[in-house]
Amino acid sequence: LTSPITTCPGESPCSDRGVCDPTTLRCTCEEGFTGGDCSLRTCKKGLAWFGYPSSNDVAHDVEMECSNMGICHRTVGECTCNSGFFGGACEFMGCVGEDPEKSCSGHGECLSMRELGLRHKDAGGSSTPISYGSDPNGAGTWDADRIFGCNCDDGFEGYDCSLRTCTIGLDPEDSTLAACSNRGVCDHDTGKCKCFRGWGSSDGSGSLGPNNDCGHRLKLRGYP
Repeated sequence: LTSPITTCPGESPCSDRGVCDPTTLRCTCEEGFTGGDCSLRTCKKGLAWFGYPSSNDVAHDVEMECSNMGICHRTVGECTCNSGFFGGACEFMGCVGEDPEKSCSGHGECLSMRELGLRHKDAGGSSTPISYGSDPNGAGTWDADRIFGCNCDDGFEGYDCSLRTCTIGLDPEDSTLAACSNRGVCDHDTGKCKCFRGWGSSDGSGSLGPNNDCGHRLKLRGYP
């Protein structure tokens, strides 16, 4: 035989975390709790990384637990984020890994796309700031403060700043700036150029010099 239901679910009605409706015998849980008996904790919410658009050219406007990029642990109310995501609601994506102290290989800063734009430099290393995310209603830059990347220290490059940079020099053909003057291969372990045969270190103007940039044409037998 089954006994009639006379109160809301839970060891105590609604686990003492909600209000029991005496007519429907359903719980209305307090903020931070969920489940039929209000015994489960909710997790922080963030704008969903992936989801259906709500209308033409409108998306990422619905808040979901763990931003749809993690698993909510109901006993403690905390998110375990998918690889590559971080934050209390998994609302950030980028360079911080399991050990934030070692992000960017210890050779750079983890910055948002907005911050990275402001620190942008051209091929010659001159500051050329780019405004990204300045319009709060710009649909194309909704991720300005959510996607992060590494801003590497001088002498390092790569998405995680793990590669050493080589000297930038003038390409002898068109005078554009390029690593190893486009006349060698950069050894990213040492940060030194391995010049093609017939090319060597220049002074920055094509003559022999100490720059290790492969921008000087060597006078070798058999080469003009």
